Amino acid sequence: MTYNNEMLRRLAAACTDENARYADGLNFCELYRRTEDTAKADAAFNAALAAAGLPVEARDKIDSANGAALGVYEEQGFMNGFRLGGMLVKEARR
Repeated sequence: MTYNNEMLRRLAAACTDENARYADGLNFCELYRRTEDTAKADAAFNAALAAAGLPVEARDKIDSANGAALGVYEEQGFMNGFRLGGMLVKEARR
C-alpha cells in the first residue's frame, strides 16, 4: 500500500503551526496533553544537558538539534497514527 506522505506532512504542519494562536487548537500541544513520561524525559534531558558542563553555545546547539529530531519523530508519529486510523476505518467497514 502506498501513502501520500506529502499530504500527511502538510496536515501535520497545519496542526502544529508554531505561528498559530494556541487557543485555536492548531498545535499538537492543544490537541493532546503531554504525558507524565514525556515531562520526565524532557526534565531528564535538560538535567543531563546542564550536568554536561558545556558552554552555553554548545548546549544551545544540542538543544536545537534535539528539538529538530523530536519534531520529525512527532511528524512520523502523526503520520503513523493517521495511517492506522485509516486502516481501522477500512477494517470496520468489512
